[in-house]
Amino acid sequence: MASTISRNFVVSSILAILVVNTCFLYWAATTTSSYAAPPLRETFEGFSQGAETAVEPAGQVGPGILRGGLERLISGYASLEGEVQHLPLLDALPCEYDLIEDDMLPLTVLLVVDYTTGGAALHRHDQLWAGMAHMLTEQGTKGVTVLFAAGAETDWAQTAVRNARNRYRGNTISFATLPPPRVPRSAPPQVAVAYDVYEWLQNEHQFDVVYFIDWGGLGYFAMTAKKQGLAFHDIELGVLLTGPRVWEAVYGAEAPALHTPASLEASFMERLMVEKADVVVARGNFLVQWLRDRGWIFPPKTVVATFPAPHTRLPASQRGGPQSGVPIVQELVYVGALDAQSGLLLFLEAVERVLCEGGEQKNLGLKALTFSGPNALLDPRQRDVAACPNSPPEGSSPPAECVYGHEHIMRTMQNWQKKRCDGKRDRDCIAQIPSVTVETQWEMSTLLSYLVDGRGRLAVLPAPMDSPDTILQQIMEVKAPFISSDVGMARELISAGQHDHVLFKPRPAMLSKLLNQVLGSGGAPIAEDAANRSIAVAPLQWKRWHDCFSKMYGQRISVNQDGALKPAPQENGPGVLVTCVLVHHDRQRHLASALASLRAQDYPHLEVVLVDDGSSSAEALRYLEEISAEDSWFTQRGWRALRLHGMYVGAARNAGWRAAKGQYVLFMDDDNYAKPHEVSRMVEVAQRTGADVVTCANDFMPPGVDAPALMAIPEGRYIPLGPALMPGVLRNVFGDANALFARSALDALSGGWPEETAYAVQDWELHTRAALRGLRLEVIPEALYWYRTTDNSMARSPATSANNLQFHLRPYVETLGPLGELATYTQQITLHAQALEQQVRRLREGTRSTELIVQSLYRQHCESRSRSTQRAGSRGHNFIQNARFDAVTAEGKLIGWIPHGNRGFSIIEGGRRGGGKALLLDLPSVAEVAGATQHVYIGQKDAAPLILQGWSRAVDGGISGVGEDDDYSLYADLFFVDGTHQWGYTLPFRASSTEWQHVHGVIHPSKPLLRIELVCLLRWRRGRAVFDDIRITSLDDGVCDVLDPPAAQSTM
Repeated sequence: MASTISRNFVVSSILAILVVNTCFLYWAATTTSSYAAPPLRETFEGFSQGAETAVEPAGQVGPGILRGGLERLISGYASLEGEVQHLPLLDALPCEYDLIEDDMLPLTVLLVVDYTTGGAALHRHDQLWAGMAHMLTEQGTKGVTVLFAAGAETDWAQTAVRNARNRYRGNTISFATLPPPRVPRSAPPQVAVAYDVYEWLQNEHQFDVVYFIDWGGLGYFAMTAKKQGLAFHDIELGVLLTGPRVWEAVYGAEAPALHTPASLEASFMERLMVEKADVVVARGNFLVQWLRDRGWIFPPKTVVATFPAPHTRLPASQRGGPQSGVPIVQELVYVGALDAQSGLLLFLEAVERVLCEGGEQKNLGLKALTFSGPNALLDPRQRDVAACPNSPPEGSSPPAECVYGHEHIMRTMQNWQKKRCDGKRDRDCIAQIPSVTVETQWEMSTLLSYLVDGRGRLAVLPAPMDSPDTILQQIMEVKAPFISSDVGMARELISAGQHDHVLFKPRPAMLSKLLNQVLGSGGAPIAEDAANRSIAVAPLQWKRWHDCFSKMYGQRISVNQDGALKPAPQENGPGVLVTCVLVHHDRQRHLASALASLRAQDYPHLEVVLVDDGSSSAEALRYLEEISAEDSWFTQRGWRALRLHGMYVGAARNAGWRAAKGQYVLFMDDDNYAKPHEVSRMVEVAQRTGADVVTCANDFMPPGVDAPALMAIPEGRYIPLGPALMPGVLRNVFGDANALFARSALDALSGGWPEETAYAVQDWELHTRAALRGLRLEVIPEALYWYRTTDNSMARSPATSANNLQFHLRPYVETLGPLGELATYTQQITLHAQALEQQVRRLREGTRSTELIVQSLYRQHCESRSRSTQRAGSRGHNFIQNARFDAVTAEGKLIGWIPHGNRGFSIIEGGRRGGGKALLLDLPSVAEVAGATQHVYIGQKDAAPLILQGWSRAVDGGISGVGEDDDYSLYADLFFVDGTHQWGYTLPFRASSTEWQHVHGVIHPSKPLLRIELVCLLRWRRGRAVFDDIRITSLDDGVCDVLDPPAAQSTM
C-alpha cells in the first residue's frame, strides 16, 4: 500500500509540475536563444496582442507584457499570429555556380537519428531516414550513412542497425552507432548523446553534408563548434525540421513531450540547433511560422521541401485515378495509429453519427470499415501514469488499465450491436453495422495497393492535431480517393481548388457531414498535389540542391587539395589583454600547480591577479611571500597578488576583477589546472561570436595528480549546456566558475559575484543573472581545463546545500517578478518528486523482498491448510450469507441480499466463474445506481482484522462514463459494538477491464465490530457488471485466497 501511495504521489507531483511549467516553459521556450534577452522584451511584446504594455528598461519584463503572454497562452497556444508566409522551396535556393553534370563531385551524406527514446516520433523518423537514404543512393551519392544515436543504456540503436542491415542488404547505405565514450559524461543522457555525436563527427570526418533530424537536438554541439569556428568548416550541417518537442507538446502524439527536466534540455538543444544550422529544410510553411511566432530564430537558408517517402511507390499500372473510374464508396479505410492522437476516437464517433442518422431509412451503402495502423495505447499519457507499454506486449497481457486501440474498436462494435434498430422506431438506432477489419501489420505498399484496387474504398486520415504528410502524399501519388483533417501542413500539400472536397475540420460533426456528402454523391474525391509539393518531384528538388552544394564543395577542395580542415581566421587582434583572477585559500600545492598551468598558456597577452582569501597555513603564507618578491618570476611577469582577510570566494573574485586591467577577465580557482590553449580558445570564441560570457567543458583530474600529462585520460567530463533558462531552474546548465567574462559584462551585472559565505553555487546564480540580463553566453564544447575535486571542496560541503537552493533562483524572482516565483515552486516540487521517486524505488525493492518471504510462508501455511480444508470440505468461515448468489426462494428472490439504488440487481445464469448463477448490475444511463446490499453480522468481542474480497467483471464491452473509482466497487459501512460507525471502506474494480478481477483488503477495526453493511455497487456510469464469490473472513481463514485466488472462468 505504501508503495502505491508513493507512486501515485509521484505521478501527482509530476502532473503538478506540468501545470506550473506550462506558463514558465512558454516563457523559457521563447527566451533561451543564445542571443538571450535583448529579444526578451520584444518577444513578450510580440505575444501580447492587444495587451497594455508599459515601457520597462531593457532586459526587464513588465506586468502588461506578462498578462498579454499568459492570455495568449491560455486562449490559443496552437494558433498563428497572421497569414502563413510561404518560404522558398528547396530547389529555389540560389546557386552561384553553373550546374554542369560533368563537373559534379559525388557527395558523402550522413543522416543522424535520435534513438534515445521510442514512441511515435521514432517511427516517423524511421520513415524519414529510409526515404532520404533510398533517394540519395538512387541519385548516385558517393555514400550514405545513417547514424543511430543512443546512450549506452538503450539497445534500440543496436537492434535498429541489425534490422536495417538485413533490410538493405546489398545496398550502398551504411549504418553506424555511437561507440561507448572513452571518458564518462557528467551530463543528462540526451546532452551526453549530443556530445557523443559531436566527438564522433570529429573522429569520422568524412562527410560533405550532415542532416540532423530535429527531434533530440543531437546536432547542437557540432553546430555550436562550427559557429565558433572550431570545427567542420567544410561540412554543410543541416536540420530536417519535422516537428520538435515544443510542437509535439501541442500537436503531436508524444504526450507529454515536455514533462521532465531532460526533455526541457532536449527542447533547448532543438531550438538552438535550428538557429545555428547552415540550412533548415522544413516539411511545411505552417510549422516554420508557428515556431517563429514563438520566438524561434531561423538561418537565412530556410526552405520548404517534400521529404521523400520510403521506397513504396506502385507501378503506374497499379495506380488509381480517373482512368480507372470513380467508384461508389462502400468502404472507409482509417489510416493512422490506433490511438486518440491519430484520430481514432474522432473517426469512430463520426462513423456512428453517419450510421445512426435516419434510423432504418438510412442509406445502407457503407458496407465495411478497415483500420490500418499499428496498435497503440488509446491515450499515450498512460505510458507515464500507468507504466503501460507503447503496444501490447507479446505473449503476456498488459495491465488492465492499459487500453489499446484495437480493444477499443471491438468494444465500440459491441456497443453498436446494442444500438441496432431491429424494428425499433428509435431515430438514433443503427440499421446495419459494417463489417470490421483491423490490420496492424500492413506495410505502406500493401495499404496503397488496397486503396486503389477499384472496389470503392475511401482513405480517411482524421488526425486531429497534425497531418501525416508523407502518408498523405503517397496516397495522392497513387491517385487513391481520400479525405483528411484540415490540420498541420495538409492545406499546403493539396491543390487549393480541392480543399473543400477533401478537407474537414477535426470535429466529429464536420467529418460525418463530409462522409455523408461522399456517400450520397456516388463518387470518391481524388485530390491533386499542390504545385511542386508532390513526392514525384521531390527527388528532383533535392538533387538540384545537392548538385549545387557539390559544385560549391568542388570549389573549396580545389583550393585545399588534401581535404583537411582549414583553420578558422583569427579575428582577435594583437594586444587584447586578458586578466586571470585566481582565487586561493590555504592550498599551496594546488596554487603552485594552477600557476604553472597559466605560465604554460599559448596566449601572450595575459596578466594574473592572485587573490588570497585569508590563508593561514605556514606553507601557504611562505609560498605567497616567495612569489610576491620583486625578483620572483611572478612579479617579473607583471602579475599581482591581493591579500584579503577571509571574505569568502565571491568577494575575493569581485576584488580581483575590479583590480583587473584586461578587456576580458578569466576566473579560476586554485584547484583548476588550465590546458595550454584555454585562454586563446576562449578569446577566439568571444571575439568571433560577440559573446559576453564564455564557459566550457572540463575534465575531472585523476586523484593524486598535480599536473596531468598531455594525453591523460580524465576521470570524467562535465558538459554544460548553455543559456537554457528553464532547465537552469533545476540544475546548473550554464557552466562552471572557470569562465571568461567581458569586462563590460561584469560592469553590467550589478556588482558581479554574490558575496554570501558558505555558498557553493555562485557561478550558477551569476550565469543565470547574465542570461536573464540579455548577455550572450557561449559554451565551448571542449574541455579546456582540469577540475580537481577534493574532500574539502565547497561543492561537497553539506552545509552549503540549503543556501544553494535559497540563493541561485534570485535572478528569476528579481527579473521576472510574479512569474519568477514559479521558478522557485517548480524547483521545490521537482526536488520533492525526485525524492519520492527514490523512495518508491526503495519501496519496490522492499516489496520484492517481502513477496519472496510471503511466498515461503504461503507454501508452509496455505498448502497444508488446503489439504485439511479439502478433507473438511470448507474454505473457512465466511460471514456473508449466500456469497455465490446461488440460493433463491421459491418465488425466485435472492436469499440474503436486498436491492440497492433505483436499479437494484438481477440474477443471470452462466455468469459465474465456471458457470452457474451470478449477480448482475445493469446501468443503461449514467444518472442511476444499481447494487445489492447485505447486512453482515460480525459480533466481535475484541477488535480483530477481517479480510473482504470478491470477484467481478464488466460485460458487453466494459463500463463507460467518468466518475470516481468507488463507483464500481465492493462498498462497506462499518458499525461498532459501542454504537459508532465508519463510512465508506471501498475496494474498487477497474472499469476499463472486461476480464475477471479479484480485489481484497484488510479491515482494521479500532474497536469491536457489530456488523458490516456491504454493497456490491455500480453507480453513475453506463454498462453492466457481474459479481461472484464475495467473502468476509477472519485473517487466518481468508489469507490463502488472497495470496492464491481461485482461477477466473466464465461462460458469458
